[in-house]
Amino acid sequence: MNCSSIAPADLSPKVGNDSFAQLNAIKKYQRAITNTMGNSETLEEIEANLREEIGDVLICLDRVAECFGEDIEPAAREKFNKTSRKVGLPVLIPEDLV
Repeated sequence: MNCSSIAPADLSPKVGNDSFAQLNAIKKYQRAITNTMGNSETLEEIEANLREEIGDVLICLDRVAECFGEDIEPAAREKFNKTSRKVGLPVLIPEDLV
């Protein structure tokens, strides 16, 4: 395990909090594109916030992977390809892409 700055157990709540914030950003985006009331931000501001929240989740998950000596890119590719094969989709991420 290679967690020099934070323990994996301390990262788990952060992953959850960042994921929840991303879900809220998606909800705001959905409201914006369907013209549903409830947003005070512009679509551009909502999209920027969504990008930030996605980045936060990815950074956090990358730190979790690092703690356990894993590389997030091949882990994501392997899982994506496994699920594609399982459900019969032809879309795969090639190994040389990431």
